Amino acid sequence: MSETLENPIIETNGMLRGVRVLQIVNNAWALGFIRDPLRRMRRSGMEIAAIASPDEFLQTFEREENLRTFHVHMTRRITPMHDATAIRNIKKVIRQFRPDIVHAHTPKQGLMGMIAAKSCGVPIRIFHMHGLIAGHRNFRIASAAEKMTCNLATRVFCVSESAMNYCISRGNCDSSKITVVTNSVDSHEKFVSTKGRFLGRELRAKLGIPEEAPVAGFVGRVVKEKGVGELQEAWSKLRTEFPQAHLLIAGPEEPHDSVKPEVIKAFHDDPRVHMLGRLRDTIPVYEAMDVLVLPSYREGLPTVVLEAQSMKVPIVATDVPGCKEAMVDGKTGHLVPVRNSAALVTAISNYFADVASRRRAGEAGREFVLECFSPDPVWQKIETEYVSLLDRH
Repeated sequence: MSETLENPIIETNGMLRGVRVLQIVNNAWALGFIRDPLRRMRRSGMEIAAIASPDEFLQTFEREENLRTFHVHMTRRITPMHDATAIRNIKKVIRQFRPDIVHAHTPKQGLMGMIAAKSCGVPIRIFHMHGLIAGHRNFRIASAAEKMTCNLATRVFCVSESAMNYCISRGNCDSSKITVVTNSVDSHEKFVSTKGRFLGRELRAKLGIPEEAPVAGFVGRVVKEKGVGELQEAWSKLRTEFPQAHLLIAGPEEPHDSVKPEVIKAFHDDPRVHMLGRLRDTIPVYEAMDVLVLPSYREGLPTVVLEAQSMKVPIVATDVPGCKEAMVDGKTGHLVPVRNSAALVTAISNYFADVASRRRAGEAGREFVLECFSPDPVWQKIETEYVSLLDRH
């Protein structure tokens, strides 16, 4: 970590030392996205704990970060009986840990966390909104849940201006309660290409992908709303146009919002498609790809786009609000219409065919992330918000 992380508590007169913060997320995958803020909070003297659903990576995360974690089984979909049990278990953790701040992420865990924290009398309740409900398959339910969560929270963080403005325009949150706290990327130590892109070359060799072969990559949940169906349609044309091309897909196949079985079968049956599943370390995947593809229907602010750009990978993403704020269209990548596989084919083909264009977009992408999504300003915003809320309460 850089020297700027050493002692932020000096700037706030020690107000954060000893403050107890309970983070609530869905699983270890989500904890990975807030790893840097967690480290900075601990360096500020705060006592940090997290609630997460147990999965295969959680124990590793706990050990690596020396993080106190409480295991509570939580689902992404609506399961009333299971959700009621989860809320009771969250309340038990709150009574045991006695946090000054409950900071909950993602819609489902945000709602459960706010209900539990409010009922336990936690003075500071933060809902961190990472996504955008526009285009949600259960829009009315999602909108009602978002409004309830915002009402229960004492402060709401949004990862992008577009997500914040949409939330306010829907009447789901009062403008005085909500602010933008964008995502950040560790572009100096973690998301930096190894010398000669060694890890990417190693992964290519392991998968039998020639060094000169063009490779497209997808990183994220393998679900319908991420545009995986359109990705398969585009790939069916690209694989013919570029006989040496390969496709990497890194992420879990989830039954919630599942992709059509024939789409998954087509991927698994194709020897030039590599289904890697959920990975703890995506650095080799970014290094192995020539272009990141994110054909999502909706995004808050896609962290994978920021990570890929930090690794000098050009982007092809859909022209939805969150993606538009995470890249520079025509410079760090190309935005295409949502649910349009033909446009995906054109944009990916251009990068496959033009190495110089890929290089220019990659360099521009890293400069963009370094300028706009550095961890220091993001942490300073969180720190300022914490101090302000503590002072007020």
